[in-house]
Amino acid sequence: MYDHPTMSEMLAGDTRTTYFGSRVTTNAPYIGYPGSIGSYTLNGNPYVSDDPEQLNRLALNSKASIKGYNLSLIRNAAAGAFYVTDADGKILYMSGLSTQRMPAYYSASYQDWLNDYETLSVNWKPSFAGLVENDTFTAGLVMVPEYYEQDGEIDRAQLESLIGSGKLGAGAFCTSSITIDDTAPELVKVEKDEATGDLIVTAKDNQYIAAVIVNKGVGTKRLAAVIPEQTAPGQTSTTTVAMPEYTSEYVTVIVADYAGNQTTYKVYYNVKIPDSTGKLFGFTITNNRGTGNRWVEIDPDTLAYRKPSASGMTTYDSMNYQVTAAEYVGGYVYFSTPDAIYAAPQTDLTFVQKVANITALAEKEMIVDMAFNTQDNKLYAITYFNGAVGTGNYNSTMVGNDTTLLYTVDLITGELKRVAEISATNPGKNFNKKPYRTISALAIDDGGNFYGVNHSTTTTGAYLYRWTLEEIVDGKIGPLAPINNKTSGKINSGCYAGGFTSLTYDHDKDVLYFASGLNARAASVSNKLYVIDPKTGKGALPNKSHDGILYDRVTTLYTVPSKTVTIGKDANVTSRSQRTSARSIRALPSR
Repeated sequence: MYDHPTMSEMLAGDTRTTYFGSRVTTNAPYIGYPGSIGSYTLNGNPYVSDDPEQLNRLALNSKASIKGYNLSLIRNAAAGAFYVTDADGKILYMSGLSTQRMPAYYSASYQDWLNDYETLSVNWKPSFAGLVENDTFTAGLVMVPEYYEQDGEIDRAQLESLIGSGKLGAGAFCTSSITIDDTAPELVKVEKDEATGDLIVTAKDNQYIAAVIVNKGVGTKRLAAVIPEQTAPGQTSTTTVAMPEYTSEYVTVIVADYAGNQTTYKVYYNVKIPDSTGKLFGFTITNNRGTGNRWVEIDPDTLAYRKPSASGMTTYDSMNYQVTAAEYVGGYVYFSTPDAIYAAPQTDLTFVQKVANITALAEKEMIVDMAFNTQDNKLYAITYFNGAVGTGNYNSTMVGNDTTLLYTVDLITGELKRVAEISATNPGKNFNKKPYRTISALAIDDGGNFYGVNHSTTTTGAYLYRWTLEEIVDGKIGPLAPINNKTSGKINSGCYAGGFTSLTYDHDKDVLYFASGLNARAASVSNKLYVIDPKTGKGALPNKSHDGILYDRVTTLYTVPSKTVTIGKDANVTSRSQRTSARSIRALPSR
């Protein structure tokens, strides 16, 4: 009745060619785990690829839900249903009957198979049937061939009778044997092999452990995942997890079972940290050159997306926030979100501490870039008014102001103090429109010169500006004119400066970088990295032999200088991590 091999058969090593092409969800249930809004195919180990021999380890939490069943039929089915039986074969649950189901068919006009993939909705939980810890049950589909339809459509009683009669062949069924497991695994001991850096993890579960996973810091960047050796349920196992050469001061060890239950521990690792001096970093939420909200390391000399090939941008750390601005100060990266200021050590950007909530800004006002001034040892930030404030989301929509506000950010308290209101003009054809007179990027060089780029959603209106604190008169700066105050003085003919662009100054190389882009979220070949000449205001790609395309939208930039300040001992940036519930276990001496 079903296209073969099914998902379970494929995992068990069946190499037959399917009619319609292999799918990882072919003829398998999809599951909703407690506390998760996503769905996951129940195809064995939910964390890593498993040995086909271990399909007998399928497990579910009693509060998990079987949301539905994906199926591919190759014959007409007179009737079918999702059903559940207990260990003795008694039917505990049966969904509503689905009658006269049509199989896949080949379309000559489309030259392809149609109706080759269907979903039967279920939304059933083991707890509905009173199943508890260690109970086993069988769940799946039954699809009855038309041969058994003799006197009108098959009804529910007839279907139940056919299931228990033994008349239906094995091909009418697509089922899985599952064990109820509501107990999370336990971490018994963690040791670090000082010679190799490997972690030696001893753990146990009442059933089987699906994986021992190690993530960097307290984030989601996976460093390693290993399936422990187990021959029976309930065993205590010891697993060696090989670690990369560079990790972080702390790692997160996750011990998880086949039912999706997991226990998370923060473990002190104390490894050699790579030197970030002189490197360029950014932040993106765009999922093309990586996945998820994340910090990225950018190599300007090799940055490319198409020419010669994708290179020069790699994921550095995961991040659970949406960052609008960032700057490196004294070993920490200070960054802003629409509603707060945070800090994290450069050595492990997942160890985030809230410095302060943002309360001093007006409605719709948002920090859009930051820069550190080595002349007065102060962190500065610029703001403009933006539709994203209060939504917890990015939005590149300007909401009508034509000035930029400059603030200082206290490194200890996070207090924002207004320094000046900045206005600007430019010779571009859109200069009379308010957003085009708004400075939306900020950098400061060694001499205390401030640089900015105006907002522009065209390639003909983005210019570089320069000013100093000495120009402040009655709390205002400007109107500023661009450094290159001619129509042709725009940064580059291909340069957009839409929402959440960013400047940063490399204090060791004396280079001014600009991350351009049009939309705060969208990936685009227009998202490029430029090196801007502070004297001429003109920008060029970092390397002429590379296209300089970031592609993923980088919303903020910062560099790590060789010289920096020391933050006061009472700086509120080291006391907590993102996951305060994690348990800390210091690595024991090597065995």
